[in-house]
Amino acid sequence: MFDEYEICKWVYYDKYELCENQVVPDNSFTGTGLAIYDVYEWPQINYDFSGGVGGQTIQVMPDEVWSGHGSTGLAYTGGALTNDQTGISYSETSEPTPWSPSEDTSLVAQWDASETSTITESAGSITKITDVETTSIDLTANGTPTNTTVNGLNAINIVRSSNERFVSTSRNWGITDGDIIVIGVAGIDSVNHERDAFWSIRDNGGANNDIHLRAGNSSKFNGQIETAGLGASSANLSGGSKRNLAGGPYSGITLHATVCDFSNSDIFVKINGTQRLFVGNEYLTKVDMVNADLFFHANRGGNRELDGKFCELLMFNSNNTDLLEKAEGYLAHKWGIEGNLPSAHPYKSGPPNV
Repeated sequence: MFDEYEICKWVYYDKYELCENQVVPDNSFTGTGLAIYDVYEWPQINYDFSGGVGGQTIQVMPDEVWSGHGSTGLAYTGGALTNDQTGISYSETSEPTPWSPSEDTSLVAQWDASETSTITESAGSITKITDVETTSIDLTANGTPTNTTVNGLNAINIVRSSNERFVSTSRNWGITDGDIIVIGVAGIDSVNHERDAFWSIRDNGGANNDIHLRAGNSSKFNGQIETAGLGASSANLSGGSKRNLAGGPYSGITLHATVCDFSNSDIFVKINGTQRLFVGNEYLTKVDMVNADLFFHANRGGNRELDGKFCELLMFNSNNTDLLEKAEGYLAHKWGIEGNLPSAHPYKSGPPNV
């Protein structure tokens, strides 16, 4: 019987392959043209069951009950099907294009340790990592950091006892409106001081309009932002320069995101896709990005290194929360930590597409 059928195309349709132009024998669910496969290949074929098969109604069963329906995932109502009735129309859909940070024009820089071509080494130690996006913004290494791996991707091991960190000094970052997203993935191995930081921005213009995301505890990473001069008239924020994050302590490979939203006078921080701090109506002086230093795994004094792993960090000139969630989904799935995202996150089940 099957020699009458053409070779079926692969279909991204739950667990099943649905054969094009398949005839449907009666009296058997196993003859509906579905077969079970564990791999998906494109193009996706979108089948339209609205017209039924031979006037019958086809229902796709959910995963938890499909095995009770002849191992096909289909049930039908309305009577027996006949051999010459197909009644299924279809259209093909191309594989979607994955979203990447460069899709957004507000991207300022992207440092990605998994892109080993951007890493410069000397005598087995890393001396700098270059921005993927512009290939011109170098982060110079202090100490002798080395390569390691995180979930199969190349990362950079940062050892506090060797004073290892990265810095880009005295640079105009092209951000003048105070809207900044700093988001990245980093590993927390241990904490030795409350000032051990994921990243820091230090104003070199003399006004000390700074911000950094640090541990906030001398032995564990509870999470804390510390700011200087970001309140009204370059005074400190009205609620204080140090703000603790909720939900800690944090350890291991962590997705962190900080948004300085000058357009709305707010600052907020998310860890693993969940908001852990909101500072509202206090961000009244812009973080100075015209003459600023950027540190990774160090505080704004260029010390107090965070012992851990540098994976990736992105900087956007934006306050767009949709962009923030796309970047979270992109980074979480790329670095294998999507399980850390909350169940309601729009990219919990898959990374964003264009």
